[in-house]
Parts: sequence; structure tokens; C-alpha cells
Amino acid sequence: MIVVPRIHVVLAVYNGAQFLAQQIDSILQQTGVEVRLYCRDDGSTDQSLAILDTFAYREPERVMVLNPGSQLGVVGNFETLLTVAVNTADVGYIALADQDDLWHPDKLQHSYQQLRQRERLNPHQPILVHSDLRVIDSAGQLIAPSLRRYQRIPYRQQHFAHQLFRNTVTGCTVLMNAALVRKALPIPSAAIMHDWWLSLVASAFGQLGYIDRSLVDYRQHGANALGAQAQSRHHRILRVLGRMVRGQPMINNQAMICRLAQQARAFLTQFASELTVDQQRTLARIIDLPHHPWQQLAWRVWGGR
Repeated sequence: MIVVPRIHVVLAVYNGAQFLAQQIDSILQQTGVEVRLYCRDDGSTDQSLAILDTFAYREPERVMVLNPGSQLGVVGNFETLLTVAVNTADVGYIALADQDDLWHPDKLQHSYQQLRQRERLNPHQPILVHSDLRVIDSAGQLIAPSLRRYQRIPYRQQHFAHQLFRNTVTGCTVLMNAALVRKALPIPSAAIMHDWWLSLVASAFGQLGYIDRSLVDYRQHGANALGAQAQSRHHRILRVLGRMVRGQPMINNQAMICRLAQQARAFLTQFASELTVDQQRTLARIIDLPHHPWQQLAWRVWGGR
């Protein structure tokens, strides 16, 4: 008898009505897996909540809409969804979903196969797998066949020290085992983004696995223009930061450095007793970065052009 794996998908929503129905359809039409979709609207002013309720009415066994409650922001919204999903009795695997993308039909099946290969060798480790994406415009026309190449993202740099400087994980491609989610929760307010925090936990205590294949169509449009463009700019500063931590005094962007330091401090606080000496030392150096004497050159050289 073939057992079909069940995947719990968490979808955080805010004013996403334009593309939301297409995205939910692509999630529910996944092949080779059984999907349970958890959704939460974070106070939308468009028809997002009505769309979610319509799907929940049509597919009550597969689509669950959480009580909206107060507005939490994107990280808080995902944290709430992850908490509910990981406490479900039969949970084994959880995927992250954004509201405006399109999943390829075998996205979850392929990710699950890759994750299970890693679990067989390391059955108790927190594991996260993520993939490349295609970039499309609001009409679904192709912009770039590979987000990794489009942004020159070093996906192969999966080490904890690398992840502290730059998140190479795109959240909407993520599949995780429940062990990772339990380890990562709660997500502190200092976390820059939920997927970044999850990547830190996986790289520190388990595994990050990259699938060099586009399994999601990432939609680039006006409301999310930061997504596929800002990373290439951040890449320059975070590459510089890596040199700084290795002892080479370089220029930096003060606001970004402060956020990295705050996130590192939160990670050290939450996991202090479980970290290796090397991990603690790396975190301490990042926490100290805002006091670096070269930071006054930041805006003129990096941000002021």
C-alpha cells in the first residue's frame, strides 16, 4: 500500500486578493501529496478574507482559516500559523506559502523526496529544504527562469556563519520537518524575517538543503517590488560584512548592521546553552558590528549613490 505524505501548508495573507485564488488553487492541486492548508488574514482591507472563507467553505477538510484577531505583521502572522500547524496531531512536514505566487504541480512532492532523503540519514535533525524559483510578472509572463541567477544568490553557502549575514532561503519555496519548527519557535521580535530565522535554526542545529530547480513562479509586481530586486543590492553589503567578521575593517550600512546584530543577539539569547564555542564567538562578533569604527562611511559609499 502506497502511503501519500501529508503536508501542512501555512499561508499568511494581507491584501492579496488580486492573485490569492490562483495561488490557493496551485497549492491544492499539488500532485503526489495530501495537502492541509492553514490560512490567516492579517487585517486586509480588500477581499482577501472573503476569498479564504470561500475556499474553506468549498474544501472544509483541506482549508482551515484561523480567526484573524489583531494585526500581527508578516512575521507574527507566520509564527501564529506555524504554531497551530506544528501542534496538529498528525504533523510531520510544514511548507511556507506566500499569497501571490504559483506553485508548480510537483513542488511539494519533489521537496518532500529531497527532505526524506536527508531524514533517512539524520532522522532526528531539524531539516529545511528550499528551491530555486522562476520570476514572472503580474500577467504571468517570464522575467527570469532562475531567481538564483537573476540575483546572483550564493545558495550553496549554507553554513551558519553565512546565514547570519545573508538569508539565502526564499520562504515560499520552503519545506521543513516538524522538528525544525518546534526548535525555531517562538520567533523573537528581533528576527528580520520568519524564513531567515528558520534558516538560522536549520543551519545551526540541523541541515539546509537546496534544490537547484525552479519549483515556484515568483510573481514580481508593484506590491512586492522589493522581493526580486533588493537582494542584489543587499548582496554587496553583506559580502562586505563577511570580510569584516574575518577581521578586515570595511564599510557597512548602519541600519542593516544594527538589525543583523539584534537578530544575532536574539539567537544567542534563545539558544545560548546549545551553541558551540565557534557559534557563540561568531554571534558575539556580529553583535559587536554596530560599534565598528568604519561604520560612519556607510551612507556615503554604499547607500548614498
